[in-house]
Amino acid sequence: MNIVLFISAILLLIISISLYMGKLSNMIAGYNTMSSKEKEKYDELKLCRILAITFDITAFVLCLGAIDILDFNSTVIISIIVLIIGCILTNIIPKK
Repeated sequence: MNIVLFISAILLLIISISLYMGKLSNMIAGYNTMSSKEKEKYDELKLCRILAITFDITAFVLCLGAIDILDFNSTVIISIIVLIIGCILTNIIPKK
């Protein structure tokens, strides 16, 4: 068992729980630097939930890597792909 991947998955799950509740939006890169006028263009709760779902999927992949179902290289590649897709969706879906 790879303990580093497992701890990373747990941390992502903890962050995603806060994001599901709409908290931690001020920690989202780019969103926290927008003016209030620009922030009005986005649905903040939807933005947080899409990011939380992305973190949950990434945490699941990391857990698969931690219990050796996936090898380390596959775990990293799949996690990066999921995060890239999540970033793209976060820029498209929550716009009002």
